[in-house]
Amino acid sequence: MPPDRPEGMQVPASSTADPRVRALLALATGGTGSRLEHALVPYRSGAAELVVVRVHGLPAALAGYRRRSGHLELLHLATAPEHRRRGLAAALLDGVRRRFPALPIQAETDADAVGFYRRLGFTVTSLGEKYPGVERFAVRSNR
Repeated sequence: MPPDRPEGMQVPASSTADPRVRALLALATGGTGSRLEHALVPYRSGAAELVVVRVHGLPAALAGYRRRSGHLELLHLATAPEHRRRGLAAALLDGVRRRFPALPIQAETDADAVGFYRRLGFTVTSLGEKYPGVERFAVRSNR
């Protein structure tokens, strides 16, 4: 069952200090410490935007992106484990698409997320074994 009225919002860079937002970003980056701090740089500098869906006032999912020439680059997408499979990540991407209807969304992802992007109509292209033993994929929305 979907959560009660999730709300998406642009997040000011200062919100990246919120430990709950940082925990979601850590899910997207697969790390903490210096890896997480590196992921925060584009949001703090204003080079990228972060959108958070809150459920009962708490961050439940986030999407981070930046505008590039001719497309949006999806930097991070994460949903808290207790809120997964409720459509929050899909709703975030739909909101980004509505905000920038002329720009396709591009991202790089792992094998675990390929099915999610395919279900949303993204084109998936293997990038091969980008890291030892790890196949990566490029995904692109059709608009």
